[in-house]
Amino acid sequence: MSTNKSLTNVNLKILIFSIIVGIVVGTAIVVYVKLTHFCMNLFFLGKPLEDINNLPLLYLILVSTLGALIVSLIKIHNEKIHEYGVARVARILEEGKLEIKVKDVISKIIASALSIGSGFAVGNEGPSAEVGAMISYYLSKLVKIPVTLLRTVIAAGASAGIAAVFISPFTGFVFGLEIMVKELSITNSFVMVLASVFGFAISSHFLHRVDFPFFFQKSIYWQDIIYPIFMVPFIVLVSIVFLRVKDSINYQIFFPLERKFMKIIRMYGISTKYKILSKAVLAGIFTGLLLKITPYSGFSGHSLIEKLIYENKDMAFNLALTILLARIISTSVALSWGAVGGLFMPILTIGAILGYIYGICIREIFPDVYFPNSYFAAIGAASFLGALLNVPTTSIILAFELTLNFSIIVPTAVITIFSLYFLLIYRELYAKYIERKYQNVSKEN
Repeated sequence: MSTNKSLTNVNLKILIFSIIVGIVVGTAIVVYVKLTHFCMNLFFLGKPLEDINNLPLLYLILVSTLGALIVSLIKIHNEKIHEYGVARVARILEEGKLEIKVKDVISKIIASALSIGSGFAVGNEGPSAEVGAMISYYLSKLVKIPVTLLRTVIAAGASAGIAAVFISPFTGFVFGLEIMVKELSITNSFVMVLASVFGFAISSHFLHRVDFPFFFQKSIYWQDIIYPIFMVPFIVLVSIVFLRVKDSINYQIFFPLERKFMKIIRMYGISTKYKILSKAVLAGIFTGLLLKITPYSGFSGHSLIEKLIYENKDMAFNLALTILLARIISTSVALSWGAVGGLFMPILTIGAILGYIYGICIREIFPDVYFPNSYFAAIGAASFLGALLNVPTTSIILAFELTLNFSIIVPTAVITIFSLYFLLIYRELYAKYIERKYQNVSKEN
């Protein structure tokens, strides 16, 4: 009898705690997104995507470089705002290796808002999940939630963060399940669902929802799968290109520069923790140049996705290809430098452009195709995200929840699974190649 009563009290406590987490995290994410938009408008003197072309190149480089330097200094003085990834954050918190304070959450929000606001191609989604996890962990310590529920508590915070920033409650729940807890139980379910729903409720009232209701269809026909399925090799190819470009920029440009700068500051007795400043300057120069080529190369990519899918605006093939290449480079630069931001939206953006280009080609080859380019862009965005970040379930649910298009689920699922399968093969083969390469180098030495 007493055991059942104790269990009921714990469940009620968790129930109330989940609601509080959703409300607090949702409020924090609203502030975070609003602050990001404020920084963008402040740094670029108005609406960035409309006014950047009127700004001189030197100004764009200075803004991006200054933003990168400020964020680097914040990271130097608070290592807790580094982009660990929400799964790693959860593991570190569980092991007691990281103690979270309110100032850490605030620093994370400010650093990420400055990163995106100064033009770097990272998103709000990764930090939103991490901030949600941090807030949930901090609140669990205050109300003394049982240690056995710590991972569920952290997952609830991350789910609320994703639900709030995407304004998509079920996506938040699936993300927490797929990335964090890995298993479904009654406790996990109602904790993450409640946190996601209340996080969504807060953000949906204050933030602009990215809805893609252009192409609505309840039934599925064979054309829904046949025409998009040939997108698989292009998703795999662009994924490999992205990974190779990122590694090349990181290891062949940024690391050598960092080592040279470290030698210089050592000569003058300056702490080596300031070595990141060299990468910040170079990243600022790269980003400024890319913004001058096309303003869609930078920032999180929300506006570009709206343009391609929701507004269904026509875009020339050459312009779309330019944006695709620029986004691949700018995202690689942002990640190599260490901008505080997530990968979800930048990857969605690259996938959306790829899908849009694919749609242009398909409609050129088969003029009778009745799918708009926005349809292929939506499938490309979700499939590219699911394959590259290994989150197939989250990407499929996100595609449906944002488009409300039942016919998009099957092609997205098929393309994501095949693309992920071939990418896993590539990664395994590439890892073996690198291993053999280092073994040969060791033998020669």
